[in-house]
Amino acid sequence: IAPNTRVGAAPTAASATYTGDYSMVYADRDEFSDPITGKITLNADFNNRRLTGQSGSLRVNGTITGQTLGGTASYRGVDADLSGRIGASRAVGAFAGHTKDAD
Repeated sequence: IAPNTRVGAAPTAASATYTGDYSMVYADRDEFSDPITGKITLNADFNNRRLTGQSGSLRVNGTITGQTLGGTASYRGVDADLSGRIGASRAVGAFAGHTKDAD
């Protein structure tokens, strides 16, 4: 998790847009990537408890319960469990997943 991950107080609006940086690595049997970084915009719908967004091959389909994030994130079609926190000033999450043939 990146530095400065304080998310602030619980959101009070029905919706919010978060724009920020992400950093991740991708690994499979044949490849371990250098850090992949970019910008992403996430849209929060607190009434329906959803957090969604996309940047290139990275997709977020999150759930919001209070200030807790859940749901999934996917990269290159590989789904992963998403875990994190959301507040009035930012959303912070982490995810890790694998393909079925990696079991």
